[in-house]
Amino acid sequence: MLVGSSIIANEFMEDYNVLARREEETIRLRAEAEAMVKAAREGAEQLEREKAAFEKLKQTERWAASAGLEKAEAAAKEAETHGATALSEAQARAAKVLADADADRIKLNKVVEELQAELKSRAGILEEATARATEAEVRARQAEEARDGLTTSLAQVTEDQLWMR
Repeated sequence: MLVGSSIIANEFMEDYNVLARREEETIRLRAEAEAMVKAAREGAEQLEREKAAFEKLKQTERWAASAGLEKAEAAAKEAETHGATALSEAQARAAKVLADADADRIKLNKVVEELQAELKSRAGILEEATARATEAEVRARQAEEARDGLTTSLAQVTEDQLWMR
C-alpha cells in the first residue's frame, strides 16, 4: 500500500510540476500577446495618421496646381492689357510658372508614391503583428485548457489517493 501511495504521490508531484510549467508558459504567452496587440494598435494609429497626412498632401497638390493655373491665367490677362511685348513676357512667366508647378507636381507625386509604399509596408507589418497576436492568444487558450485538464486530473488523483487510504 505504501508503494502505491508513493507512486501516486510521485505522479501527483510530476503533474503539479507540469501544471506549474504550463502556467508559466501561459503567463509568458499572454504577455507576448498583449505586447503584440499593443504594437498592432500603435501600428494602426500610425497608419491612420499617415493616411490623414497623405490626404492632406494630395489636397495640397491640388491647391498648388490650381494656384499655378490661376497665376498663368492672371499672366495672360496682363499680357492682353500691355500689348505684344508684354504678351511675350507674360507667356514666358506663365511657362515658368507652369514649369515650376509641373516640377512641384512631380515632386509631390514622388512623395505620394513613397508614402504609399510606406503605408503598404506598415500595413504588412500590422497584419503580421495581428496574425502573431492571434496565434499567441490561441496558444495561450490551449495552454489554459491544458492547465484546466491537469487540474482536473490532479483533483481526481488526489481523490483516488484519499479513497485508497
